[in-house]
Amino acid sequence: MSVVLQLVCRTGKYTICAVGSDVEVFFQGQRLRVPDETAKLLRLLDYTSNCGPPRNSEKCRPLADGLFEFKADSLRLIWFWDSGCVILCTHGFVKKRQKTPRAEIVRAKSIRAFYEAAKRSGCVTVEE
Repeated sequence: MSVVLQLVCRTGKYTICAVGSDVEVFFQGQRLRVPDETAKLLRLLDYTSNCGPPRNSEKCRPLADGLFEFKADSLRLIWFWDSGCVILCTHGFVKKRQKTPRAEIVRAKSIRAFYEAAKRSGCVTVEE
């Protein structure tokens, strides 16, 4: 059981990585579908890397059990804190309703649990 972290953004104090390839696949698909929203979300990640997560609930908010979401219009990116100033993104999705779908939170918790087990085993690598 090993996990590959993909570096998303490291321009400042905070390092943002994706657990696995789900985030990259999400961005590739959304760049074609909604390029302006995707660019907005990427700018939010760049800002976060430099200044930390925004305190504006229109851009970032807590979900449940230590999970948070970055928000750019209908696009959402779920994340959690790792040790130090490291933010780990689990996956992205398009939000279609008022409330975050329970399945998305369950999926993020599962990815986080898998990552934490791999970290305890020393089986985590980072790709830039």
